Amino acid sequence: MAHKACFQTPAALTAADALLTRAVVLQVLGIGETRLRELVADGTLPPAVQMCGAPRWLATEVRAVVDAAKAGAGAVDRLRALTRELIAARGVSAA
Repeated sequence: MAHKACFQTPAALTAADALLTRAVVLQVLGIGETRLRELVADGTLPPAVQMCGAPRWLATEVRAVVDAAKAGAGAVDRLRALTRELIAARGVSAA
């Protein structure tokens, strides 16, 4: 049986402290697994954190990247800079 605290729905994107599953992130961004790995690898999207033994993305970080892209700050260099700031705010280095 799955742990309820690990299950998130797209509505969780509005909760400030929500942790999103890979499936939810893929749905929110409208991308596939390969593209998700590419975005994380090139620094355009913050990597997941480990929670409940599985990768989880911070809703606030996903929302910040989406909002920046929608606001016209979608240039790759700007998104990478935002990603670096988000990761630094976690207090840990990027993998």
